[in-house]
Amino acid sequence: MTHAREWRSSLTTTLLMVILLSYMLHLFCVYSRVGAIRIFPETPASGKRQEEDLMKKYFGAGKFPPVDSFVGKGISESKRIVPSCPDPLHN
Repeated sequence: MTHAREWRSSLTTTLLMVILLSYMLHLFCVYSRVGAIRIFPETPASGKRQEEDLMKKYFGAGKFPPVDSFVGKGISESKRIVPSCPDPLHN
């Protein structure tokens, strides 16, 4: 009987420690929120300029020619040339 009582006592102690530690972790996560640090420019950009800057940032404006530049050239010049024979290097 004493062995079962010791086992139950250690299980209860372990369970209480797990509950206590999880509660402390919960409190730490809830109360340790840090706000974002925002750095604003001294002179805010206008709406149109800001949109253009975002387009340049995410889509790399200026790297590709505009769509209108392909209009008068036909389809064949805008496509890659297909080789007439297999490439010996990659076969």
